[in-house]
Parts: sequence; structure tokens; C-alpha cells
Amino acid sequence: WVQTDGIHEVGSYVNSQGGWLGTHSNHSLHFFTNDSLPLATLDTAGNFGVGTQTPSAKVHAKSSGQTAAIRAEGGGTNGTAIEIVSGAIRVPGAGANTPTPVFVHVATQANSSLCDNTGCYCQETTIDHPLTNGHPNAILLVTVNGNAGSGQPIIDHIRYDDTAGKWVIRVHVSAYLSRWFCVGQKFNVLVVNP
Repeated sequence: WVQTDGIHEVGSYVNSQGGWLGTHSNHSLHFFTNDSLPLATLDTAGNFGVGTQTPSAKVHAKSSGQTAAIRAEGGGTNGTAIEIVSGAIRVPGAGANTPTPVFVHVATQANSSLCDNTGCYCQETTIDHPLTNGHPNAILLVTVNGNAGSGQPIIDHIRYDDTAGKWVIRVHVSAYLSRWFCVGQKFNVLVVNP
């Protein structure tokens, strides 16, 4: 069958390769239910969007409110929920103190402690981030941002401060080896909230 308004044309047919449904004209194919606006869209570049009419990736899911954009469930206890064959995980906009799940924490005079009066020889710095504040069960991966070298701080541990409701990064300090940091030191942080 074919339907057209004279410019846009949609149709379906079958052949030896299977059943076909799509636009015959150079236009996106929209999917909807209950006489609604488009809920999903396949554009002419082959990008498929759920919750968006303008997908910018091969699969682009956009949610509204607190609803998850993507939910993956593996089959059974040992089932794989997500498999990445190649390529990196990218978080656009991630940077210093951004509200993304990957961000750069910058040590300042205000958020660092156990420093000298010049802002050096600091031992701790407190993370102030909406995804970690008030989340004692958050999972944090923290690495030092910057070039490796003999003066680079070594992260001893991170801990949740119940009183402040925030996570604290502490560097290694001992009689044998001390790796302090100065104000301006950066730390890469990845947050997963269970």
C-alpha cells in the first residue's frame, strides 16, 4: 500500500528479502500511538530516535523528567546488560565541576583542608557535586588529572563525610612517602549511583 499527500509518501511491500515499511520520499518515518505526536523517528540518514524527532546518533533516546532514557537488563544473573565492542565512552560537556556523571574536581582554598598558609601541602579536598552530595552509597572512581611524575599526588582513599554529606579525597601522607597537593590540583571523577 502507498499513502501520499502529493509530496510525502509512505508505503509497504514484500520481496524475497522480507517485509518493507518506510517512506518513498526523502522524509523521516515517524511512529506514534493513540493519535499522538511522534514517539519515535527514523530519519533519512538511518538515525533512530525515541523521544526525539531529530536523532543525532544511530540510536538516540531522550527522556523527560526522571524517567531513564535507556534501561538495559541482562538475561539472568550472569547475563550481559551492555556490551561495547569498540570505541570509547564519551561524555560531552564533562569538565571542571560540570553536573555530568564524569567531571573534573578542582581543589580550591574553600574545598581543601590540612593545607599550609600558601595553599600547598594539602591532604584532603571535598567534592561538591549534585550526583554525589547526599549519596553515601554512590560509587566513585577517582584518578589524578595531570601528568604523572614524582610530584604527583597519590590518592590514599576516598570517604563519605556523614556530617557534610559529601565525599572527600585524601592523598597519601606518611613518614616514608608524602604526596601532597596544592590548590588548583585536578582530579577526574566518575560517579555511578546504585
